[in-house]
Amino acid sequence: MVISAVSYKPCWKEDGEWYSSGGFPHQMNGIASPYSLMYLLVPAIQAEGQKGGIKLADNIVVVPIQAPKGSGPLRKLFILTFLPYYLWKFYHYFRKSSVVHTPLPGDVPLLAFLFALISRKKILARYGSSWKVTNQTSSMHRFTKGAMKFAAKLGHVMLVTGTGEVPPAPGVEWIFSTSLSADLIEAVSPNCSETLSPVPQLVYIGRLSTEKGVHVLLEALGKIKKREPELKFKLNLIGDGPERKKLSDHAANLDLDSSIIFHGQLNQTELFDLLPKMDFCVQPSLTEGFSKAWLDAMLCGLPVLSSNVGAAESVIGNKGERGWLVQPGDSNELGERIFGLLTVDTLEFGEMRKACRSYVSDKTLEKWAAKIREICRAKWEEIQ
Repeated sequence: MVISAVSYKPCWKEDGEWYSSGGFPHQMNGIASPYSLMYLLVPAIQAEGQKGGIKLADNIVVVPIQAPKGSGPLRKLFILTFLPYYLWKFYHYFRKSSVVHTPLPGDVPLLAFLFALISRKKILARYGSSWKVTNQTSSMHRFTKGAMKFAAKLGHVMLVTGTGEVPPAPGVEWIFSTSLSADLIEAVSPNCSETLSPVPQLVYIGRLSTEKGVHVLLEALGKIKKREPELKFKLNLIGDGPERKKLSDHAANLDLDSSIIFHGQLNQTELFDLLPKMDFCVQPSLTEGFSKAWLDAMLCGLPVLSSNVGAAESVIGNKGERGWLVQPGDSNELGERIFGLLTVDTLEFGEMRKACRSYVSDKTLEKWAAKIREICRAKWEEIQ
């Protein structure tokens, strides 16, 4: 069987092999594993200067497509102008495929989702943002969720990254998100320290983009710096994105430039060499489904201070089990919580670190892919 997938995640080619970064290549490899072939329609970028590359599986054929340009109305105009181009690409590859996979939300994946629906292809869709309505929920998010609910009634496989006792909607199922293999979990040694480092090391993992809330984290740390100028700490930002220059300037304006390290995009080896040297993780996202960064941090024994978005309460706990929760976008609450962690004398970090590590022990890519295969098999008997 053949599957087509459409995403906005860029890929690049090195020495005849295709690569991408973050959890995306792991997840595409997992999705592709039951199929003889996957056509992966994604934007292609230059290999020079790319870091953190992970090879795509041999049964994945990358089909470069034009990435949308601009933002807001200009981006919509671009997609409208290129609509015949995208529809032709979809038609050419979807007709060779039994199943179409679309990671949502996103404009081009949504277009592919709708085309597959009209073409009566089996659809495997995953919604990765917050299913619960937040102040970041747009009209496109609402439309996407409505389309997924409709598709679920037609027998398509509709998944939402997150967790909960009640399904997101009738026929729609929760799925956790991860980029951790069983071998990686076995290989990584966590931080087991009972206390913080002499200069506490905070870490953020993820894309440097507005919805990730890193600017809120900087504002929170700026308030701490103003309140206690002599309090020492380091914030390690792991990842890259369109907001890097803006965030760097913002840090300088807040007199934080000496307290922040921009590591850029790290490959898996670099990431898991660095994380056990950190003290705790801060993920201030304004919207999220099930963040892979939560699991990356917990694997290394790092409690997570997160915005209460998506599945954060289920993953991190609401009573300090594996970290702490604050309201998204609230720099005052975030700053108070960080200040408390930096100055507390009695917090038992050792027990929290053990709880974090225990939680991720079964959140593997192998189990993630097996769960998706199980769901697809229940819907479509021909899936092996």
